[in-house]
Amino acid sequence: MSQRRYQPARVSALRALGGGYHHLILEAPHLAAGEVGSFALLSVRAVDAAAVDPLLPRPFSFLSRDPGRGEVEIFFKEVGRGTREMARWTPGTRVQTLGPLGHGFRPPGRRRVVLLAGGVGMPPLLDLGTELARDHAVTCYYGGRSEADLHFLERFAAAGIELVTCTDDGSAGVSGTNVDAFRAWLGQGGGEGPAVYACGPTPMMRAAAELCEGAGLPLQFSLEANMACGIGICRGCAVARSEGEGYAMVCQDGPVFFAGEVRP
Repeated sequence: MSQRRYQPARVSALRALGGGYHHLILEAPHLAAGEVGSFALLSVRAVDAAAVDPLLPRPFSFLSRDPGRGEVEIFFKEVGRGTREMARWTPGTRVQTLGPLGHGFRPPGRRRVVLLAGGVGMPPLLDLGTELARDHAVTCYYGGRSEADLHFLERFAAAGIELVTCTDDGSAGVSGTNVDAFRAWLGQGGGEGPAVYACGPTPMMRAAAELCEGAGLPLQFSLEANMACGIGICRGCAVARSEGEGYAMVCQDGPVFFAGEVRP
């Protein structure tokens, strides 16, 4: 259900989490109606701002969607000028939003599910896992460079998701990447393999695709990309199709793809 016109939303709350991460709650009933895995473009300029710079919006997936309250939660990290502008928003700030956009995750088709979440790629997988854990056995391998990159751990437990944390520097959980931790679990063998969902940095996605292809596991991944329009016109989020058949648009054809459709 893509919306092709900007609509206003209101900041309900914005909380700094440390390490440059932030938790944003938007009063936005139109976004809360999105499917799990969909996303929105947010103009980083407040509605009342006189300046036109920064011009381009930024894409964000949802940490959660609550149609009853008409709210969505967004988790983001300050990485540039746009997100620094967002970090200064206060409750009541009005912003322009476009969405919900894109196609979300498909049903797993298997009882056991594994989530591979890396850094700021965690939000759509927590949202997905919360839904699937109602009738599936769900394990999430959540990785970051250090303990400071891991957030909302209590929500995984509250949703009934088994959580395995992994850090590159060994400051929390398993030392190493989440894909390596999942590979070690696979090596124990036994039973039907899980359906796998992934979202995170490109190297992590490539490693996940290689591992799942070798193990014969179905994998869906949600890609992150810069874009200007969100509706397939600007071509800024083009990603090569795997079979050499041109390009797919992350905004319009994704952001969720089956492994084998495109090259992350």
